[in-house]
Amino acid sequence: MTYDLSVVIPAYNEARTIVGTLETIIRYLTDSDWSWEILVVNDGSRDTTAAETVRAARALAPHQIRLLEHPRNLGKGAAVRTGVLASTGRAVLFYDADGATPITELEKCRLPLQQGVDLVTGSRRIAGASVRRSQPWIRRLLGTGYVWLTNGLMGVRVSDITCGFKVLRGEAAHAIFARMQVAGWSFDAELFYLARRLGYRIVEVPVTWTHHPDTKIRLSRDVLASFTELLQIRWRAFTGAYR
Repeated sequence: MTYDLSVVIPAYNEARTIVGTLETIIRYLTDSDWSWEILVVNDGSRDTTAAETVRAARALAPHQIRLLEHPRNLGKGAAVRTGVLASTGRAVLFYDADGATPITELEKCRLPLQQGVDLVTGSRRIAGASVRRSQPWIRRLLGTGYVWLTNGLMGVRVSDITCGFKVLRGEAAHAIFARMQVAGWSFDAELFYLARRLGYRIVEVPVTWTHHPDTKIRLSRDVLASFTELLQIRWRAFTGAYR
């Protein structure tokens, strides 16, 4: 079955948050005029994320929530890729499991999609955005540096690379994610690089966002890994690995 919207949620040790996030999304979508499905990708969680997802599905929407499983933790990029490639929606939203951006922000994406935009990406850094609880200053500083570096290396002009709220036309989503290879945090950079390479239109919309202190990011490890992944993207582009 083809839906108007597929919501892809990557989940790693999200047992405490996944049910609440699903409940909020389902309330919103049930009252909307979208036909929809939700795909939760359990990325090798060591807690009860899978069991909580199944429980929520049975109680809330047994035919519209799908659980996809990675036997071990592969990374956020790999989880989003699994969900996107399994999706059937005319539009595909990937959405962080902590619900940092309210699902109601989806309304801001309707008009750009109707106007033929291929990738509508949320931004916390443009006029109209609202950050209810900010990240620690070191995270903000590193984030600014990462945006600058990514735009330079990927040849794009995006104000907020890593916001976990992005909507793509289904056809564009499958074309891009079928080519993607980054499993870790820099998958967003690869997404923007491939969207530009394939000639897709990108528009940013301002979103409301709240920092959650129990984020899975570990600065010392993930900053180095993200930089390495950026270099790998450039190397693949140079060697013609993206087709």
